[in-house]
Amino acid sequence: MVVDRVVETLSEHTGLAASTVREDVEVPPRVELGDYAYPCFRLAGEKGNDPVVLAGDVASRVSDLFHDVTSDGPYVNITLSPAEKVRVAEEPVAKDEDDKIIVEFPSPNTNKPLHLGHALNMAIGQSMVDILRFLGNDVVVENLYNDRGIHISKSMVAYRREGDGETPENTGRKPDHFVGDYYVRYGEIEEADPSVSDEAQEMLQDWESGDAETRSLWNRMRSWCLQGIRSTIGDYGVQVDRERFESDIYEDGRSLVRDGLDRGVFEEDEDGAIIADLSEEDLGTKHVLRSDGTTVYLTQDLGLAKTRADDTDPDRIVHVVGNEQEYHFQCLFSILDRLGFEFADDLHHLSYGMLRLSEGTMSSREGTAIYADDVRAEMISRAKDEIEDRHEAVDNDDLAERSETIGMGALKYYLLRTDPKRDVTFDPEASLSFTGETGPYIQYTYARITSMLEESEESEADYTVLSSVEERKVLRLLIGFEEQVRRAARSYNPSSVANYALELAQAFNEFYHEHRVLVDDEAVRGARRELCGLVAERLETSLSLLGIDVVEEM
Repeated sequence: MVVDRVVETLSEHTGLAASTVREDVEVPPRVELGDYAYPCFRLAGEKGNDPVVLAGDVASRVSDLFHDVTSDGPYVNITLSPAEKVRVAEEPVAKDEDDKIIVEFPSPNTNKPLHLGHALNMAIGQSMVDILRFLGNDVVVENLYNDRGIHISKSMVAYRREGDGETPENTGRKPDHFVGDYYVRYGEIEEADPSVSDEAQEMLQDWESGDAETRSLWNRMRSWCLQGIRSTIGDYGVQVDRERFESDIYEDGRSLVRDGLDRGVFEEDEDGAIIADLSEEDLGTKHVLRSDGTTVYLTQDLGLAKTRADDTDPDRIVHVVGNEQEYHFQCLFSILDRLGFEFADDLHHLSYGMLRLSEGTMSSREGTAIYADDVRAEMISRAKDEIEDRHEAVDNDDLAERSETIGMGALKYYLLRTDPKRDVTFDPEASLSFTGETGPYIQYTYARITSMLEESEESEADYTVLSSVEERKVLRLLIGFEEQVRRAARSYNPSSVANYALELAQAFNEFYHEHRVLVDDEAVRGARRELCGLVAERLETSLSLLGIDVVEEM
């Protein structure tokens, strides 16, 4: 990265460690102040001198090493030449990371369809996968299906009571929605007859004991749900490398718990349940095995962590799971550390906030869920209407393709533009605006550029003419792309890339409004045309890292 050269140069001429200098180097708020700024406050503390004096001294030392160097009070302002910035922007990002990373998502239950929250989960997860791979890491996408437990038993109980030979085929329901209907129906049954909860618990015990009839019903309903969920996952652009199932690994967790009990890591409470006392970490006590011997989520995740370490040996494991599970993962990581697993330090919970629709919240338990399939269909339909309003006639195949690209692009961008830690209120109408802070706005900017480039020919360029404020803003953003990608990877936060793409699109449109590209002057035309081409490349790459495709025409 070009910032590395700036940091190394300043480190050499200040005597401070490069890591210390990097912490202080910043991008000035106005492009007129340069491409990079170095405040000399820390240096002044080290040297015992006036930061204003030091800034002037440092500026004089490095003035011959960059296009332009000035001091402004306690700041050293560094500007690169337009030609150097074009050269940097043309260079591919170095694929210099090589960690083996497992990213786990969306990890659904096999008793209902994916809902709106899973749409956010998949957007974040796939974007992080694409960003990490872009930098050279070996990333494996794992999807853990929670296919056993009391929630699964509830759907099974409802179907056993009221299924009456119904199937997805003879009802015309998408199979995961069909199974989800019975989960909702269970809630209605329980409201009228609370004793049904005992039936559900008995079914869980029958399943764990291997009862043939119970396992047969479970296999049937699970296969329906898996068929539908896999379809939805594919529709959202997620490619799963490895599927894991709780039903395959929960016994590994049980064995690990028994071993931990023998070693004093766990203890048995007065009811016979096995617990982990995590009070030293202010996490209280946590059940790892129920008194009846059945397992809990934590049991499964303990077994899964060991299985992953044994058969994959990853450098990192990233769990993309909502923030309501923060306590769960704190307990999991703490217990794994107590059990002596070295990989406990390499586990990360990519936590994200609540996703709501603008009109309210959702709950699959009450049968009012906003399903991922419905959201996708709605966004594609809205995009189709928007395209038809803008164009008198569009080929049907082209219309379908563009509608999906723009509709899903709008959805994903809206979900990814916000820091994952914050809650998101999704507004479908606002997300599809072609003029706001949206995915379609960025897609439109790309389409505008490519259309203009197709109508013109390359010519010799003189990059020194790229001197206006608008051109300098675009150039500065172009050289900052790699840093934003690496920041997203370090912080597990794709919004860095999303906001970068928006800022670049906005800066380009400001430039395009103020300056003609295809002017008569060949040197100017060539330079501005090259600038446009670099913007298009950066926008396309940025959107691809968000799981969003571009279109040639909006």
